[in-house]
Amino acid sequence: MALSVFTNEKIIILNDDEATMFMHHILTPDEKNEVQPMQQYNNTLISKVHGMPLKSGVTEDTKKRILQGFASLLEGHSFLCTPAIIENKESREAKYYLNIVSLMNDGQNRTAAQAQAVARREADEQTIVSKEHE
Repeated sequence: MALSVFTNEKIIILNDDEATMFMHHILTPDEKNEVQPMQQYNNTLISKVHGMPLKSGVTEDTKKRILQGFASLLEGHSFLCTPAIIENKESREAKYYLNIVSLMNDGQNRTAAQAQAVARREADEQTIVSKEHE
């Protein structure tokens, strides 16, 4: 399993065991004990990253990449996890996910569903504009 974690400015790519360890040690399950794709950043996450055991594919480099990815987040900001490898920040899919995170963190107190609806509408508008210029 792979995992792409989208923050305000970065995409953290985690492969196989790294992704599994991240999901078990870093992410917070909801009241149904399920891990939701949209998570909230808090200072406890940094402690959890530092405390991740160096085993099952997790290295100091893994921790460093996660910490660098979280560097732009403030307490209460959201980040998004998706079970795919999306490395190209310029791809349409990456821009869509980065936009959702940006909309969640812009101070307008949107829900994840509201941010996704706005991002989808904006992506559709961009598609229409690009087709008009063809």
